[in-house]
Amino acid sequence: MAGEKQDVIIKIFGNEFSLKGDKEYIQKLAQYVDDKIREVDSMTSLGSSTKVAIYAAFQIADELFKQEAERENIEDKVSKKTTKMVKMLQEALKE
Repeated sequence: MAGEKQDVIIKIFGNEFSLKGDKEYIQKLAQYVDDKIREVDSMTSLGSSTKVAIYAAFQIADELFKQEAERENIEDKVSKKTTKMVKMLQEALKE
């Protein structure tokens, strides 16, 4: 069942891991990480699986930071527009 914690065996870049949690979510994360590591491995000649994993982790962190900055930008825009709308509404109610 979704949301129920259970033991999940995943495989990332040929390595098996046993995790506990929501099976579908863990499998989705594992697939994303495995895909990212394989992408890095195919595009670089780093050789070491540790270096490939670190490079992939760096790329994933970059994606996370960019999305966080975009979220903050959107929140800022929404906040500014909300403030403007509240002021306009207050002015309209004064009339």
